[in-house]
Amino acid sequence: MQVTTGAIAGTYLVINDSTAGFQSSNDLLMNITGFTGTLPALGSIPVGNFFV
Repeated sequence: MQVTTGAIAGTYLVINDSTAGFQSSNDLLMNITGFTGTLPALGSIPVGNFFV
């Protein structure tokens, strides 16, 4: 997700627990502004790709 205005401008990765809608207690929002490299395609992303 790209945010273009304000103090929170940047690029974010949202990982959802497959329940519709964002729920801060179950879903993850990560600021990846400045990340270099290739992100996995949309779909299931193995936890090991981001958390080692």
